[in-house]
This record gives sequence, structure tokens and C-alpha cells, in this order.
Amino acid sequence: MGGQSPTWKRYPKRIKEADVDHHKTNQWLKSSGLKAETEGFIVAAQDQSLATRSYHASIIKDGTSPLCRMCNKYDETIDHIVSGCPELAKTEYIHRQDKAAAYIHWKVCHNYNTKTSEKWYDHEPQTVTENEDVTILWDMPIHTDRKITANRPNIVIKD
Repeated sequence: MGGQSPTWKRYPKRIKEADVDHHKTNQWLKSSGLKAETEGFIVAAQDQSLATRSYHASIIKDGTSPLCRMCNKYDETIDHIVSGCPELAKTEYIHRQDKAAAYIHWKVCHNYNTKTSEKWYDHEPQTVTENEDVTILWDMPIHTDRKITANRPNIVIKD
């Protein structure tokens, strides 16, 4: 492994480093309002000790291939599943990003007193949301003087 700690040992070491605020790193455990089982699941994910294929191959040593069951190219670790799998990037990461952006859109709409659903998770952003003070655009291409490949931001606010 080239001198690096295995992934399942990095988190406890990483949070002790000088650039990590230990108090804030663990503050969510006191104020999240999550059930103990959910907190335990999150801590297990941070510690890379969920039953991924990499975990089975490296820790349990049961003969499981460590390769990701979706892409079959890279070791299936928590980090890979959450942000590195090229197969999940095609659908799941986009869906997750769109839901996060929809929450921000909901908060912006609330800030500008535009009509929105009561609960953020029921919010379906409209292409154009406006009132007398603001126009909020959702997922619309922006025309510019020069060609820009990524010209479709999730949210544009014209105040």
C-alpha cells in the first residue's frame, strides 16, 4: 500500500491532525437529533468499516474480489461508492446533486418570499420563479459572448 494506512484506519488518525477541529468534527453527534443506530451507521462509514467488497477482501479475507460491483474497475470502498464510481456518476451522483441544489433553491425562494412548498423535500423548482424583487432561474442554459461548455448552472438569481 505504499506506506499509507489502510482506508479503515485513516479516519481516527486524520481527525487528530492539526488542521482538523476535533470539537466541530464530532459536534454533530451531540446535536443532530439522529437515532443511535443512524449515528452508528455514519461513524462506521467514516471509519470505512461497512461491508463493502474492499472490506470483505482486506479485513474479513473471505476471498471476495475487492472490485466495485457497479464498475468492476476500482476497489469498492466507501469513498469510491460515495464519490468515485464512474457508473454511479451517470445517475446517482447527478440525482444527489440535484436534490442538494433543490434544497438551496427552496431556501433562496424563502429568502425572497416567493411561493414554495412548506417542506423542502416536497419542493419542485420551477424553471422561472419570480416576484417584484427577484427572478430565480432553475437549470437554464446561460448565453454568453464566448462558448462555455458548462453553461447550465442549477440556480441563477437576478436581483
